[in-house]
Amino acid sequence: MERDEILALLEARRDELAGQLAELAEPVRAPGVQMQFGKRAGDHTSDAVLQMTRTMTAGELYQVATEIARALEKLDDGTYGTCDVCRRPIAPERLEALAWATRCVSCQARKAKP
Repeated sequence: MERDEILALLEARRDELAGQLAELAEPVRAPGVQMQFGKRAGDHTSDAVLQMTRTMTAGELYQVATEIARALEKLDDGTYGTCDVCRRPIAPERLEALAWATRCVSCQARKAKP
């Protein structure tokens, strides 16, 4: 892919994520309505579970947004396609699948291990 195509793709994904994060920031219930728990929790329990799920999803989306911001920086400074850890080239197939990848497969795998 050419630089302009990569830039357009990254910016479009960044903007899409911003919209999704804004949606997830909206409360599950109207402001002022408190969730209650106990024997008759009913919908409030599902609201709490939904809110926890939304929080986890927002965290994951925020991580991708951070990676996109880094990829945009690398595009600007001419290091796009180079691993942030080992400084070797990132495989073109990886960049095609994840245009915001900033680590090669090996370095990403090492990061993912506990």
